[in-house]
Amino acid sequence: MGGRLAGKSPAVIREIVERSKLAAVLRGYEGGDAEVSIDDLTSIADMVESHAALAQRPVRRTSRRYPEALFRIPGDQVDLIESISYMIKESKDSGKEA
Repeated sequence: MGGRLAGKSPAVIREIVERSKLAAVLRGYEGGDAEVSIDDLTSIADMVESHAALAQRPVRRTSRRYPEALFRIPGDQVDLIESISYMIKESKDSGKEA
């Protein structure tokens, strides 16, 4: 496990340890073993790495990311959010013209 964490920031290592502790607490609450295991650390490290990779992917100025792609929003709320987004964009555009 130590080799996988080489070069990682202390904040990332702390995040992995904290999430692993939470996984062990949850498992203990459900009646299982409440000790942090190597499997906990390994699986959480994989998850943190995949989340970091997603956060660092480039965003192109031409790409359009809709709210439903980032969050799970009920279908009837998507129209409301798109309307609000449109009003914000229009208010910004009208401010540029003034």
